Amino acid sequence: MSGFPILDLVIGMIFIYFLLSIITSSAVEVVLTIFKARARILQQWLTEIFNLESLHPNGAPNTDIKLSQAIMDHCMLTALTKTGKSTTYMKAEDFVTALLDQISLTQQTEENAPTQLPPSDLKAYITAITSTSVISGGLKRTFIAFANQAELAAAIPGTGKSSMDLFCEKLEKWFDSNADRLTGRLKRSWAFPSTCIIASIVTVGINADSVQISKYLYDHKEVSSNLADKAMSSYGDYKERIDILSNQPKDNTVSAVDIKHINEVTQQLKKDIDSLHAALPPDFPIGPDYEFTDIKNSQIVDVIKKHIVGWFATFFAILLGAPFWFDMLNKIGNLRGTGPKPATSEESNTTIKKT
Repeated sequence: MSGFPILDLVIGMIFIYFLLSIITSSAVEVVLTIFKARARILQQWLTEIFNLESLHPNGAPNTDIKLSQAIMDHCMLTALTKTGKSTTYMKAEDFVTALLDQISLTQQTEENAPTQLPPSDLKAYITAITSTSVISGGLKRTFIAFANQAELAAAIPGTGKSSMDLFCEKLEKWFDSNADRLTGRLKRSWAFPSTCIIASIVTVGINADSVQISKYLYDHKEVSSNLADKAMSSYGDYKERIDILSNQPKDNTVSAVDIKHINEVTQQLKKDIDSLHAALPPDFPIGPDYEFTDIKNSQIVDVIKKHIVGWFATFFAILLGAPFWFDMLNKIGNLRGTGPKPATSEESNTTIKKT
């Protein structure tokens, strides 16, 4: 026990909010994986930006597919995804390789023309970009501007990189900046609505009433202290998962591992729920305090009136996210752990001799 019951209560509430938030985050990850939300957003962007007809590897016009599909089906990106479908993530360097390979193709009149070799230097790529018909004029000007900037930067003494390397780096940064905006769109279009729905289900489903929980912890000081101790002892177990939640993955995950990923997240979700049950005593006020017959008897209004304030408090707490409550737990936990430094054995002996 810390000697400050109110501090134990605060840590206990933060720990409960943290567990509920991480359960919600795991459930949201399952939803995003099942519906392939990241791949959908990425594919939509590719389709809108690269919407012109592509070329076959032999240079013949490819009227069947757009450049976006040709990029997604490129050997650098397709992996085990279905034809015309995007992977969940794309590495910037792989995307640039596929893009330059497609736009450097030129039309050939011979039916059995050999496979074209890629350009050997940046000037050849500039020529290919200028003459290609698979990208819009705006993209041509942007890419040529990148190429000119790369040539000027490479000419500076001490650069240590070729103009082609610098050109590829600029294209990779362009892709990464767009990927960051797509991440924001993913959060607005998929993650936030899913979080709201699942947070509502979790809050009402287990009757996580913040008012009742705080009253219980205030009246049961020993439970509050034990819950605070549990929170601080399990702090390190969640650090790696919080780091994953706080950072957008950069690996090139493909659809073939979606089922495996769902299984992993589902197993982790079960562990989080078990952790919540293990951390709370049997009489803790989490769980429905009403029977389903109450709803049939039109008493649902009374149930809502009783819990609506506490439900809203828990709902908004979950929306703050597990990383937020994890950081709060760390800060408040450090405050709880402060106090007078324990006396060493030598200091204790000195004090005894003086007395």
